[in-house]
Amino acid sequence: MVESPSLGGYAPIFRSGLKSKSIHTIFDYIFGSAELLRQGGKALSRWVTKIGETTVGGQPPTFDDIDTDPDALRRLTDVIFEDDADGRWHPKVRELLVMTLLLRCDQFVDILQSHPFSKLVEGLSTDGIPEDYSCSSVRDNLFLSRVNQALEKAVGNDRDLIFSNWVGEARRAFLSRNAPGLPIGTFPLYGGDPGGRGILMDTRCFTDHFNALASIAQANHMRLQSLEHKVNDIRSAFNVESKITSSFIVDRLFNIQKSVRRLEENLIGAQTPAPAPTLPKALLRFSRSGPSEGAPVSLTEATIGFFYDNYPAGYELDKRSPSWEEFDSNKKKALGSKLNTIRNAVRVVLLHADSCPLKQNSSEYWNKADIRGIAREAEKRVCEALETLRLNASVQDCKTITISNLERAMKDPKWKEYEKSLVLPANTPDDIRKVLKKNRS
Repeated sequence: MVESPSLGGYAPIFRSGLKSKSIHTIFDYIFGSAELLRQGGKALSRWVTKIGETTVGGQPPTFDDIDTDPDALRRLTDVIFEDDADGRWHPKVRELLVMTLLLRCDQFVDILQSHPFSKLVEGLSTDGIPEDYSCSSVRDNLFLSRVNQALEKAVGNDRDLIFSNWVGEARRAFLSRNAPGLPIGTFPLYGGDPGGRGILMDTRCFTDHFNALASIAQANHMRLQSLEHKVNDIRSAFNVESKITSSFIVDRLFNIQKSVRRLEENLIGAQTPAPAPTLPKALLRFSRSGPSEGAPVSLTEATIGFFYDNYPAGYELDKRSPSWEEFDSNKKKALGSKLNTIRNAVRVVLLHADSCPLKQNSSEYWNKADIRGIAREAEKRVCEALETLRLNASVQDCKTITISNLERAMKDPKWKEYEKSLVLPANTPDDIRKVLKKNRS
């Protein structure tokens, strides 16, 4: 077989994975390993398709691939080899030969039909004896006649149908086992579709492609890691350089600032920085900043709102706003009555206070803590006055007097007589006196 020119030299042997040792015999290549023997046999049989390092193909069908009466096929094998009484043919060899018969019988018959006048080599003609045309027909062929006799003996009358089923099943099994190693053009020889439709592809065929993709992906990953390391090194170097540069710039700016300060002190002299101007408090409308309707308001809370939130100015802002026209008459009357009640309560608080709250350093802000302290002390004195006049029945809790309770007490003649003896603190500004006299009830 090695000397045959059809084998194409050593290329099939090298494809099998065998290593040359400069010994030109096939036995030196396949000796010592069953796998090398199998690979060498596939290479010599021209199975060249490989999946990874394995040559695919060369897998013969077996009796297990036959679904149509496999027992009859085994009987046929026994009949064909019935003369082998000594068991010289191994059962696996018998199985291989019978399955080869099923695979190649049609091709064998086609060859006979394409040469109708061929003679057997043994059929030598002599003078006076007719020529022996033993191969002139398929029916008279000795080999096929022997097979037909064995079929008739092993199967019976249905031999043609069963034999054709065996042939089809053997071909399909061969195609299924060896599809990756077969050219698509040979599929019709094994009962397959000429275009390969309906043939399932062994996924191992893509092993080499997947390995190539894996190598590419791994190389890209290594390249990506290398680039990431370089970027990290550049970033770290930039951060270090940036910190050094920033520290240098900050030190220079700090030194420049100290130099400028020394120049200012030497040229202008030390100066006390002027206090930051306080912005005036935003004025809110009384309808929003004032107490809610029906909510109890203590004298302290009313006094704080009157001065700090500037209830009188907020009421005037309400009257000038466009939304004032949207209020009904009851709403307008209620706002005026509420402001008048708060104004009277604040007047009572100031009448019992030692001083009037003033704005901070002539600014627009009132000190809320000062207002609260003055109002609480005055509220205690109002409570004592109500107890002295025995008007505390109008107040449920003398510790906290609400403006509504005080309003009821102020209607009593005793209170009106008592109030005539009181005066506002001496430091009360004229504008506050004017506001407190307005709409006095």
